[in-house]
Amino acid sequence: MKMKVKALIICLLAVSATVLASAGCSHEEQPAVTYSDSLTPHVSKIDMPFQIEKSETGRHVNDYVICFSDGTRFIAANMYNDETTAYEIIKPEVRTDSIYVIDYENPENYIEYKVNSREWIYSAVPYKDGIIYAQSAGMEETIYVSSQGDTYGYEWKLIYFDGREEKTIDRGYGLNSSATEIILVNGVPVYKCERIKGGKIETSINRITEFETAVIDSMEGFQTRDLLESDGEKYFINLIDEEQTKHVFAVGDEKKIIMEYETKEATSSSSMAGNYVVASYGGEIGKTSIAGISIDGAEEKRIAQTKRWWRMIGSGGQYCMTVDDGFNLYYIDIEEEKVGQVLIPDEMKYLLVDSTSVEGEKEYISSIKSFYPAGKNKFLTEINMEEFYIIDFN
Repeated sequence: MKMKVKALIICLLAVSATVLASAGCSHEEQPAVTYSDSLTPHVSKIDMPFQIEKSETGRHVNDYVICFSDGTRFIAANMYNDETTAYEIIKPEVRTDSIYVIDYENPENYIEYKVNSREWIYSAVPYKDGIIYAQSAGMEETIYVSSQGDTYGYEWKLIYFDGREEKTIDRGYGLNSSATEIILVNGVPVYKCERIKGGKIETSINRITEFETAVIDSMEGFQTRDLLESDGEKYFINLIDEEQTKHVFAVGDEKKIIMEYETKEATSSSSMAGNYVVASYGGEIGKTSIAGISIDGAEEKRIAQTKRWWRMIGSGGQYCMTVDDGFNLYYIDIEEEKVGQVLIPDEMKYLLVDSTSVEGEKEYISSIKSFYPAGKNKFLTEINMEEFYIIDFN
């Protein structure tokens, strides 16, 4: 079958709980670069317990929101949100109907928590006989004005739900709609959140023990730039200051911060793989590199690159998954200083957009891909916000 493929180019990616990218077209030729051998992982599809509903225009009415994943299971929320058309914004009641705990091996035996929330739920972990989840709601009043004059206001809550009763564990106000996230570190719930104190922003990292919270560390003047990630034993967080010039990479466990690394280099994406923080440096194509910063602070590696890398995710092993500007899938092995393509089936690579092009060929674009850790060198992979696969390098 002949195939005409158009690449989607990622514009600057800002974090959101749905972790969506803005994509535009580009005809810029990228310089040639030598990559390591490609890898062909084992790929298996996962059926979700609820379906995506679509409007007459084909847009999603609801979405899969991945709230948590580890080596045996993941949590997905069924979230409804605004729909934007060329003429108007259709505003259904923003709500989250249910949260599902899904086992990779037996996805049909899922656990459903009917939260029936009027808010957006985007992060959750299993805890005791239920779940702890984070939800966020916009506020009409201004609670913070940035140095650029932008105003913000979100109220967040951290709630325990056992299927019958809710218990609020923590709450506060922050700049970003998805700033509060919760993960498991050595079985302990750890969460980050933003707070406004004395007109200043602060990001804190906290743990939960028997529904009581304790601060692990806090960073005044910094807000979250990327997702809070966990490989089960430690977590990674990328923070940025109010002037948007200084990044702090931090790694910690349920007791303390293990490593902090500050940089002023432009960063398109970052994550943690094995015993390294991995970051894509450089905002200009052809003047980029991948950095590997050892968590013990003893080593920093640099791999010269001609591309920018996005959506980096590690999963406790040596591999870090990432995409380039065209959503083409690559792996990074920072220990071996390797970057190479990941070979996946065509149905995961491309999305049919026009079956009657001028040349009479089917026309495709690169599919949008997002990743979540699913065990050592395994990744839960979301394709076009509609389908899910396990990519396994073991």
